[in-house]
Amino acid sequence: MLCRQEEACKVCDQHDAVAVVCKTMTGHTKEPAVQQQEMAFVAIQNICFGGDANGAARKQRAIDAGAFEAIVVAIRRFQGTTSVHDQDTATLRLLCNNDQLLKARAMEAGAKKDWLQSHGGISRLLGR
Repeated sequence: MLCRQEEACKVCDQHDAVAVVCKTMTGHTKEPAVQQQEMAFVAIQNICFGGDANGAARKQRAIDAGAFEAIVVAIRRFQGTTSVHDQDTATLRLLCNNDQLLKARAMEAGAKKDWLQSHGGISRLLGR
């Protein structure tokens, strides 16, 4: 569900979808489900989309629900999987939104500074 339309956002907010995704990521770490982790990152990105106040609130709820910690665990667990690394670092950058305090909080959760740096793609187009 992509939070670009008001009704979709309301459904996400009603069901606290981002907390469910974070809980699922950390609750199923023993399963070798690379695709499951990738889809969790995509879900967080879609739920937290938007630069408006509601988008910022969803990002904050994701962070409060343990998104940084879940992402760090996934990065470490799937270090050799490029597709996971691309999605998880993109999700970290989306949640931090170029905010230095949020980047510091992500690093406190175990993120490395280079994971928060743009390496091209859409981030380059957006100036992140």
